[in-house]
Amino acid sequence: MFKSYVIVLDRDEWGQDLADDAISSGIQLGWKIEKFPAIDGRGLDVNTTLQKYNLQLDKRHKKQYRAMQRPGVFGNFLSHYHLWKRCVESGEPIGCFEHDVIFNYSPNCIDMAFENLLKLDRLIEQKYYSTGRCWQGAHAYILKPKGAKKLLKWVSRHGAVGADILIGTEVVQIEFDQNNLIKNNPKQILNRKGIALKSTSKTNTF
Repeated sequence: MFKSYVIVLDRDEWGQDLADDAISSGIQLGWKIEKFPAIDGRGLDVNTTLQKYNLQLDKRHKKQYRAMQRPGVFGNFLSHYHLWKRCVESGEPIGCFEHDVIFNYSPNCIDMAFENLLKLDRLIEQKYYSTGRCWQGAHAYILKPKGAKKLLKWVSRHGAVGADILIGTEVVQIEFDQNNLIKNNPKQILNRKGIALKSTSKTNTF
């Protein structure tokens, strides 16, 4: 069984409460899951931090370039980036989840025959970026090392953008699970577009 991780800030009580719900629901259904300490973008200088990773921002899309200056979006990218690296280093698939998910079914329902990345959600499709077709949010997906290598290679060559933008069809082969394995925690308030009001795209914190 592959390992899964719930990304959550250590000092965010609200996020920790949701993450506890996510992990509890997952364990009951047989998921091998644990918390992954999110990178807190507050207090980090974007360019200085990226230099430590030998990376830079992707400047081709002004809106996304500006978004990456926000602590929450930048911290979210780094958190997913670290999980992608962990996937490559382990040589095993991993599940990547943000703290507002609830699990509906066992991981045994998943068809692991996918090539690179399997999204467990299907939110609103975004505009077409250089990364290809992509969908709002990166809060539930299973990633194989082959796919993780492609994501890391793209970032190294083209620069960093939001995690959900990077998970695009020109970067990695994306498939969708049809089993409704996850849902949003009902404690999380969504707006009419289905976006969490406290999501990284709507706040300067995580």
